[in-house]
Amino acid sequence: MARYAIVLPQKELIKPAQRIAKGLGLDVALNQFLSMSASEEELVRVIEECKKRKVDIIIARGRQANTIKEMTDLTVVALQLTGQEIAALLKQAKNMVPEIERPKIGLVIVPNLIGDVQLLGDVLDIDFHTYFAYSKKETEYAMEKAVLEGMDVILGGEFVNAYCRRRGKRAVFLFGTEDSVYTSLLHARDIGLAIDTEKKNSAHFETLL
Repeated sequence: MARYAIVLPQKELIKPAQRIAKGLGLDVALNQFLSMSASEEELVRVIEECKKRKVDIIIARGRQANTIKEMTDLTVVALQLTGQEIAALLKQAKNMVPEIERPKIGLVIVPNLIGDVQLLGDVLDIDFHTYFAYSKKETEYAMEKAVLEGMDVILGGEFVNAYCRRRGKRAVFLFGTEDSVYTSLLHARDIGLAIDTEKKNSAHFETLL
């Protein structure tokens, strides 16, 4: 049976993730909080712990998921925020500037964290801009561009919110909820079932040899 590791940058989602994983019948070997500002050495330690515990699949978020994928041959499933979660965050951002009829709201984000959400701009009556960034350097550039283009509120992770505080800009943290955790774990379970099938087929083939 496939083994899983859950590595998330939100402490408040660690216990719900464990509960959801149990409900889905997942064998979770590691369930850990890891700040988005964690060093590469900390990521290496997490990966080594996953290997020690014979983990097959790591569920992680955003830039951490990309970095872990580059550092290991283990399967990585990137947690993706749902459209409903993004809509709620955009509505929160809009409510921060009630004096502006159609506020400019920017989303600085790693591409693997969302699906197609551009239609939400028209639905919520906001001037919605998305700034994709893979690396920390690209995130810095994206934040500067969002400020230069006059965003009234900027959505993003820890790094983005810290930048906005320094620049005196309004910001909203990209909080995930149990919805995105459930969706991502369900996807991870499907991958795990495929891995289990492949292991059984390999074992059967080796037996025949």
